[in-house]
Order: sequence, then structure tokens, then C-alpha cells
Amino acid sequence: MRRSGLLIALWLGGLAAAVAQAPQTPLFRAGVDVVQLDVTVLDRDRQPVRGLTEKDFTVLEDGKPQAVVTFKAIDLPDVVTSTTTAKWTRSITPDVTTNQIDNQRLFLIVLDDAMLVTDPFAIEHVKSTARSVIDKLGPNDLATVIFTRDNRPVQNFTNDHAKLTKAAETVTSGFLGPNFDGVCTFFSYTIDTLKRATDYMIAAPQQRKTLVYVTTSMSLNIGEGTFGQHNGSLPAAQRDKTAHDCAERVIASMQETFRRAQRANMNVYSVDVCGLRVGKSGPCGNDPLKLEFLQTLSDNTGGRAIVNTNDMEPGIVQMFRENNSYYLVGYSPVNVRADGTFRRLEVKVDRPDVEVRTRKNYYAPDEKAAAKEAALPQPSANVKALTGILPKGDVSLRVTAAPFATADPKMSTVAMALGVERPADGSNRGDDVDVIVDAFAPEGQAKGSSKQTVHVAGVLPSSDNKLQYDLLSHIELPPGRYELRFGAHSGALGKDGSVYADVEVPDFAKEPLSLSGVVLSAVPGLTSAPKGAVSEIVPIVPTSLREFDRGYRVTSFLRVYEGGKNALAPVTVAIRIVNDQDASVFEESQTIGVDRFDAKARAADERVELPLARLAPGAYLLTFEATLGKNTTRRDVRFSVK
Repeated sequence: MRRSGLLIALWLGGLAAAVAQAPQTPLFRAGVDVVQLDVTVLDRDRQPVRGLTEKDFTVLEDGKPQAVVTFKAIDLPDVVTSTTTAKWTRSITPDVTTNQIDNQRLFLIVLDDAMLVTDPFAIEHVKSTARSVIDKLGPNDLATVIFTRDNRPVQNFTNDHAKLTKAAETVTSGFLGPNFDGVCTFFSYTIDTLKRATDYMIAAPQQRKTLVYVTTSMSLNIGEGTFGQHNGSLPAAQRDKTAHDCAERVIASMQETFRRAQRANMNVYSVDVCGLRVGKSGPCGNDPLKLEFLQTLSDNTGGRAIVNTNDMEPGIVQMFRENNSYYLVGYSPVNVRADGTFRRLEVKVDRPDVEVRTRKNYYAPDEKAAAKEAALPQPSANVKALTGILPKGDVSLRVTAAPFATADPKMSTVAMALGVERPADGSNRGDDVDVIVDAFAPEGQAKGSSKQTVHVAGVLPSSDNKLQYDLLSHIELPPGRYELRFGAHSGALGKDGSVYADVEVPDFAKEPLSLSGVVLSAVPGLTSAPKGAVSEIVPIVPTSLREFDRGYRVTSFLRVYEGGKNALAPVTVAIRIVNDQDASVFEESQTIGVDRFDAKARAADERVELPLARLAPGAYLLTFEATLGKNTTRRDVRFSVK
């Protein structure tokens, strides 16, 4: 059975109907008829051609020259270097998420598990391809990992490589069998996912957008409207009308995918994980239609197909090379009719022996369709901030969420600190902030929601002339994995913002050993409100700060739980702090005796004060590792010292 996943569910309008009501950003905006193209120019050695100017480009629409009105050259470094040597700087996820993302590019990594056959070679190439793409992402790139069949492990947009890799490693085969019904169903899964992905990207900002499609491909004869080979044979059912009708539906959906990808100005790079198909049999056997499908998909969107090779790495390197250096070219079309018609595109560059890669066509906006969208009821600005593909940064927000057990063994509570930051305006005036929090399970189901208006009293500016304050709250959730979406309207600024955070809630009542989330408290700390909002959950006041002066007094707190019904036993907790060179700067080990546990709650508190005064400026990792017999669990918190 196919699982839709959180991201897919949001595409389908699963976010409280607001998503369905929110209009898509049109390609042509009122009064600004500009079509934007991402153009890559390569020399004969397939290296980017840099230093071109607006005068070097000619844009043709349906063969007619167009006026170039916007132009920008993008040139990013081919290799991103780091001054740190510690692996944790790349593998450990921060426990605080922010909406202040200076992102340059968006990558959608689509792992086609619907079409992935049970072939160890292909499955390993899916994982290694995903790892290679993730490893090459720059610090300001955002990526998402989605699947075409089972989207429960989906990872929404993040620059956290550890989260992306963890999601990619879960991929399994799609159990695609030889019967025709299975072919039709799984083909539909794949195409529908690609279509929704491109559709959702239409509303994304105008960054470089790349879809990396990792697959064993599908055998489609686009011209004849039929399926080709499947599992090395030609199913008899393929010849009947039902099969033909299904093929037509899939192909029509694929053509719509091309249309939406072009409207989203998104490049599709296809990777055939079957590798070199010559001499093979079965699903990864030599099938020209499968290669043609991938090449057609990529060529129509300005991307490239990586096919017929057992070494995908050169193709992936080339993909990033093309995405590191390109040109944003916007033109004002001579044909301004909003009639939804197909328009052919060609871009020429005044240089000899160059290859120009960009999308080859687009569909003009449809005035009637746009009018229908505009007539739909509009959600409030705060709700709309929750529905975007990326968080809204008009109000600077950061959030930390720490799960704790409750008296109800089937439920837990997540203590949250939502940090708000705004420029100082010469006064210490407070703020009234409307906050919405929605929790979603991986399948896209809404699992909890809360709304509140928080009054913040006067706030003193910090040394860098900013006003910062924490809004404290909690939400009840059963064990599981969730995405929390926060929307906030600041009355002081008259603006809206949003921030998205992942949280994993352990089954505290059943797991033999588990840890709550880690909460940090700082003195001097930020103004926080409402007073006592989480005092029944934690004995300290949480802060969303993770950067501290050496003069701060910072206390860390977490709770140790022993689930099940066995007699309580001593637990060893090792506390360690390492710097960004992976050198240990603090180590301590404690044994929590049975006498420290609350017998009813089967829990014990653990506090540690961070030795900031003797830490040099830089980045650090605080680790708690608890051990009970053969059971070990840990929590990590990243922080820095100024």
C-alpha cells in the first residue's frame, strides 16, 4: 500500500484546507510580464562559460526575438571547504531550527521506490547516488528527500545533511510484479509524484530549482501511447484496451509534468540506477524506451540524463558544475496574450562552440484559470505563512522542541521555546504575538494544534541592538515522528513569519531506557512569556539561544526514563563536550541511583552547568549518553561561545 507522506499530503491540501485555498504564484505577475530562464552555457569540454553579459544572449519565442529585461550571472564555488575537522559538524542535527535561511538553490531528490525492483545493484546505486548529491550540497542549499511509493520517511526541505541522508537510507524496492495492473499502478505513483513535486515548486521563490530523479525508469512509447517491455517480457494484457487506456493516462500525466516543470522553471536531472544496461536481462535489461523516457524528461526541462553508466559520479559532478555557474535571463514576451498556449523557446549565445542548456518551451498563463484561483477564499496571513514550501522569514524566528513523558503512558508533552527577534527601535516596547502550532505525522495526518496570543512586556535591546524574546508553550502528542509548523504574527512589526521543526517523541512508557529532550536555560536570559507556561514540565526556564557569551551561566537539563515493568536499576550517564576539531574539553560520568528516581514516574532529573568561562570561542557539541545494561541512548545539543 502506498503511503502519501507529509510533503505529499501538503501538496494534496492536507494542511487544514488552507493549502488548497492558497493560490499558486503565477508565472506572469500583475504588470510585470517577465519570463525567467535559468541558462547554463558550457564549452566543448563541458565546463561553464563565465563572464558573459546580457548583450551575449538572444532569446527567441516561437522564432521571434524577445527583449531581455533582467539579467544576473550566478557563480558559486565548485568545492565548499570547511575549517572544521569534526564529523559532528556535518552529522549532528541542531536542536534549534531557524527561518532565517539564506538559501541559493533548492534540490528535490526523488527516489523512485515505486519503480525500484528487487535488485541489490540498483538499490545500492539509489542510496549511493542520494549520498553523493547530499554530500555536494552547499551550506546555503536546501534539499528534500521524497519517495514515489512509501513516503513515511520523507524529509522536508532542510540544509541538514544528516536528516537528508537518514531519509535516503530507508529506501526499499517497490515490489513491482509482472502483472499489468501492478505496472499501471506503480507508473501512476511515479508520474503523480513528479507532477505534484513540480506543481508545488511553482509557488517557490525564484531560486535555482533542480529535481534529481533517481530511478530504474519506466518503459513508455510516448508516440504510440503504449507500454514497452516490463521485467524483460511483453505482458499479454498490455495489448488490450485497458492497458492502452492506462498508458495514455500515464503519458498525458507525464506531459502535464513537463508543462508544470517548465512553469516552475525547474531543471530535471534523471539518474538511471540500473547502470550500463548492455548484456543485462530483466528490469535492468536493455530497453531503449526506458532511456528515452529519462532523456525526454531531462531534455524538456533543461537538465541532463545520467544513463548507461555504472559510475554515476561524473554525471553528478557535472550536474553540480552546471548548477554552480549559470545565468538568470528574464525577457518580456512580445506575445502578451494569457491564453494558455504552448510557446517554443530558444536561447542563443554569441560565442563559438558552446552548448546552451535551458528549458525549451513553456505554456503561457491562462487568464480564465487565474481568475478562478483568485476567486477562492483566502486564508489569513498567519495561516498562509504555515503553508509555504519554505518558512516565511518576515519575522525572524527560531524554535526548540523537547519531548517529555506525562502521567498518561499513551501521551507525551513537547515543551517548546519559540524565539522572536526584531531590530531595536529606540524603545523597549513589548509585543503581542499570535502563535499557531500544528503537528503533522509523516503520513500527513494532523495530530495536534494550538493557538494563543502571548503578551510580552518591555524588552531590553541586546549588545548587537536587537530585541529578542522567547514564547513558551507545549503540545500533547503520542509517541512518533512529527513536523511542527509554527506561524507567528508580531503586533509590534505588523508582519508574519513561520518556522518548521522536526521532533521525535520516544515511547517513554515502553522503552527500557529513554531520554527526554535537552533544555538549556541561560542567565542572563531572554525575556520569556507566558510566565510559568512550562513550569510543570521542566524546573528551569527554556531558552532558544544556542550562542552564549563566556560570562553567561548556562544550565542543561534532561530527564532519564526507565519504561516497562522491570525493577528500577541504576543508570550511568556520560556527559561530554567536544569542540569543532573533535577535541574533548569536558567529560563527566555519573551513576543515577535508584533512590534518585521518582518511583511512580520512573524518571530521574539530570542537570549540568556548562563550563563556558573556560571555553574558547567556537562551536561545541554537548552529548548525554545513558546506559542501562545492554541499552544505550543519547541526546546531542550544538552550541557556540562568542
